[in-house]
Amino acid sequence: MRNQGGAYILQDKTGELLPSKYPPEQLKSVSEEPTISGEEKHYVVEAIIAHRPIKNKKGIYEYLIRWKGYNADEDTWQVFEDFDNVNTIISYWRKLGKNMSDEEKQLINNKRKNKSEEQRSRKKNKTRT
Repeated sequence: MRNQGGAYILQDKTGELLPSKYPPEQLKSVSEEPTISGEEKHYVVEAIIAHRPIKNKKGIYEYLIRWKGYNADEDTWQVFEDFDNVNTIISYWRKLGKNMSDEEKQLINNKRKNKSEEQRSRKKNKTRT
């Protein structure tokens, strides 16, 4: 996506916007369809249909997912750890008009913290090379 000045606004594979805008001369096209070896295939969540508690895990749920481009016969139950983007879960609870459990909030905060640490580490490693 480009802004009015012509700079690109980029987002990562989870859909989160990157912190700054980039002029076209700073970008390098690697491939039309990038493939990264060793990575799993990622699917896009169309909607969370329902949730249910996980037995013996107070306040933790699994979510029934409708996948983008697939029909209801292919909906699957997924646990929190399977989500690349926690905003999907946050939006689901907001649409329900309910609060997440404290346990789910803690999972989200931990995942965000870990993601930030990974990004800082990658940035640090990039500046060393």
